[in-house]
Amino acid sequence: MFYEIETKYNTSSVKANGIKIWPLIRERYYLANNKKNYNYNEKKVTRDPFKLIKNFFYGIQYLSKIRNFNFIFFGQAEKRMNVFGKKDFDIFFDQIADNVGQDNSLFIELALQKHKSKKEVYSKNIISILPFELIVRIISFFIRIKICEENILIEIQKDYQIKVDYISVIKLQLARFYIYRYIFKIIKPKAVFVLCSYCKMSIVLAARVNRILVIEAQHGFIGNNHDFYKLKGKFSKLYFPDYLLAFGHYELKQKANNFIIEHNKIIPIGNLYLEYIKKHYKDSNLEGRKTKFVKIVCLTLQGFYEKEILEYLQFNARVLRNWLFIIRPKQIYMDYEQYTCSNIVLLPQYNIYQILKYCDFNISINSTTVLEADYLGVFNVLLNYNNMSSKYFKDIKINGVFLNVDNFVLLDKIEPTNYKNNNFISNYIFNVKKFINEIIKKNEEES
Repeated sequence: MFYEIETKYNTSSVKANGIKIWPLIRERYYLANNKKNYNYNEKKVTRDPFKLIKNFFYGIQYLSKIRNFNFIFFGQAEKRMNVFGKKDFDIFFDQIADNVGQDNSLFIELALQKHKSKKEVYSKNIISILPFELIVRIISFFIRIKICEENILIEIQKDYQIKVDYISVIKLQLARFYIYRYIFKIIKPKAVFVLCSYCKMSIVLAARVNRILVIEAQHGFIGNNHDFYKLKGKFSKLYFPDYLLAFGHYELKQKANNFIIEHNKIIPIGNLYLEYIKKHYKDSNLEGRKTKFVKIVCLTLQGFYEKEILEYLQFNARVLRNWLFIIRPKQIYMDYEQYTCSNIVLLPQYNIYQILKYCDFNISINSTTVLEADYLGVFNVLLNYNNMSSKYFKDIKINGVFLNVDNFVLLDKIEPTNYKNNNFISNYIFNVKKFINEIIKKNEEES
């Protein structure tokens, strides 16, 4: 989508208050297009007022101590898992915080539902992102914007038949940029870490204009066709992270034009939690199900084509009565109980990685679980709706098959392969320490 838009329209000429605004708002166009074409529903933060109030005050005491921290981590509460019997670890950032010092580290955390209690979490200093977002909302009301080449945004909406309230989005993004630019100027952290740079691009820009090192931890599949990691047009590198901490060496092989991160700034480190699951995780209940059923299948839902995918699951479950099918929803607000039966279950007490450890098949369209399942030795069945599977995974070596969605195929007719792939590298803990020594400490010395 973006390549077409950025080829047809001069998006780099669109400015708001002198700032090239397209990189900060294009995610909203992507989501609007997905909702229109695929009935996609994005994950949303809870609207429960009691949860929001409780979340707002989570770690609020750290606001008065914010100058004390040298490293800022923008994480997510739902990414905390129990690793090696420790308290709930931020599986992307806590190992890094251990190396640079937990006392020096502040986690600014988003919670889709709620934060975990202080007794449960491993990180020492955590504050909710909500106080910052409240300030952003307030400031956005007072921002007056002047848009240069506004007609381009209007034409894009007409061309794709979508509607985006770009005025509100621009105000919020500018407010976010102004607020964090001021915060970073005051506290002068040595580095800022983000989990999803294209969701935090205004924060990335705010840090980089202050000459602060920005590092992104890879959270999902990045390939030649990932829309958010390519950008066509004349945009400053300040919109993008300095470094990407990648799952493996595949990201180094990217040949896509306009890839936003230079190859020498991509550092393969692996994935702590997947490595733990593969080597150490055991569960007697799941092992018992493995013994009871001939095969176990995980269905990874993503928010689009759910009705069709669930019909495919039910088709298999009716015939393969001695197979177990586990539904993993993305939309926690939706009711999937209507699809369950004796051999279709939900198992909400387990996360996706714990379940995949005991599965034989993983059904998906283009979720990152395709790579994660492959690493755990699970065969992938990719339902190629609208070529969405082949678009992302056709150039990467995985154990899997692309299915034509016009004809349902029983899973017992598929013969799995078992190639050894290196989409994830091992020794995460060692790799993180090496990165800290070679990049972070070197940057400290130079500054």
